[in-house]
Amino acid sequence: SSDGHVDVVHQLLEAGADVDKILQGSYAKGTYKGLAALHLANSCEVACILVAASKGSIDQQAMVEMPKSRGTGVTPIHLAAGKGNLDIVSLLISAGADTTCRQVVKSSKTGVILLAGNAFDIAVEELHHLTAYSLWSADKRNEQADNEFPTELLPYRATIETRRQTEKDLIRTLITTVLSEHIGRRWRELGRHLGLTDVELDDVQYKCNRDLRGLKEMTVVSLLMWLDRQLYWPNIFDVWWALQDMQMADLADRVLQTLTDERNLAGVKDEVEEEYDEVYDEEDDSEQKGSEKAKAAAKTRAKPFFKMFKNLFISSPVSRWLRKFRFDAFVSANQRDFSWVNEWVQQLESPPYNLKICVHHRDFKSGVPITHNIDWAVANSRKILMVISPNYLASNWCKVELKAAIEKELSSDKYCVLPMLKSECEIPDELTHLTYLDCTDGNVDVARLAADIKAKVKKRTSLATSS
Repeated sequence: SSDGHVDVVHQLLEAGADVDKILQGSYAKGTYKGLAALHLANSCEVACILVAASKGSIDQQAMVEMPKSRGTGVTPIHLAAGKGNLDIVSLLISAGADTTCRQVVKSSKTGVILLAGNAFDIAVEELHHLTAYSLWSADKRNEQADNEFPTELLPYRATIETRRQTEKDLIRTLITTVLSEHIGRRWRELGRHLGLTDVELDDVQYKCNRDLRGLKEMTVVSLLMWLDRQLYWPNIFDVWWALQDMQMADLADRVLQTLTDERNLAGVKDEVEEEYDEVYDEEDDSEQKGSEKAKAAAKTRAKPFFKMFKNLFISSPVSRWLRKFRFDAFVSANQRDFSWVNEWVQQLESPPYNLKICVHHRDFKSGVPITHNIDWAVANSRKILMVISPNYLASNWCKVELKAAIEKELSSDKYCVLPMLKSECEIPDELTHLTYLDCTDGNVDVARLAADIKAKVKKRTSLATSS
């Protein structure tokens, strides 16, 4: 669950694994009690599988003892809020998770309360403003919030409302494409699941029949009616759950994957923070318990609770980063070079590397403009492998891929383009500043290439920092 291995989780559930099994135990620096798999879910895909199998642990409270802090009353939605995982929070809200229950984090040494509150309070404290807004929206929808906008988030209102409108636009695109194509005669059933009345659905059907419009239009009109009623954060997982209840799980998953793709293409980022492997030293024994200085210092150590929790159960920084993309790498190459490319792609996708590589002939979607496929591949890949050859330089489509890759490189805080020189030729000007992998002898150092794909190298802000 914590490693985000969707296929493994599926296989375990099919073999009869108990999704609600409660764990307790110890590790090198502490103990835990009351943990369920849902606490440890580090990807929305895994969380969806677990919750669809059983809702028994959505409000399971756990205790986690850290080197410096001790958390009690920890539920899955607390952890998702603390990590800024907007999709998992939205999933749990739609599943009926209790957003009002409180978690308390105390200093293990002084007993000073570092953090206390419900999921909204935690998201605010951790500066996950969009996640906090989604939690407030759930309370507003349940009439548990009085104000028209959360006071704590007023400084970020413009940014939040822009992102909310973007989300609604992306969901509108889903409605007019994926959902309208696949719901068919069950559009009324879906509408009822989303809270539309029979009178409203009859009106939709009457107007569409009057205007000689068919089932697709009925689906679109009814779902847009639901969307227009989402006055605050629009929760796509309401649709996901409705499709699950209708035994249309494949379509439900397709909706989420398409939304993820569209978010990537739109440049929309979630709030999950970049992982880092900072070591938190033990508290100074000379710290005076109960003093104002001690309390202030303890407050600054509230945030590491959530980061350290993730580090305890996730295998490595590399695997954490890998899961943020559908593919580890996209291969940009001319089709005349693909017989050579396929040789080392197969090795990268096999043990011990087990990387997921995007290649044109296998992964591009049919019936979609080539430029859209290129943008999709670049957006959903952590690295872009540019196979430079005379064939590459002569291809107009390869030039489009090069342009898309460079745009991603310029907008990212990490290096994501890996040039590979297949045969002697002039290096494009856009790539001359990058070190390339020399493969002009026809051989590829697959181990080195795999390591380069996995490497996370941040750009230097100045030459002075590189020394």
